[in-house]
Amino acid sequence: MFKHLVSAFLNGLLGNDDSCIVATTGDADDCMCKYSVGSEMDGVFDNNLRSFQLL
Repeated sequence: MFKHLVSAFLNGLLGNDDSCIVATTGDADDCMCKYSVGSEMDGVFDNNLRSFQLL
């Protein structure tokens, strides 16, 4: 997730419109603050995966 989060932030800094993902990148940033790169994140995304499967 870290490399995708960095890419999203850099795209915003380059001037690309990031208004549609600001909330998501904020949530991802909060998650990265809680769980450092390379740490085990068991169960963190269980609810999100279920909602993606419904789409």
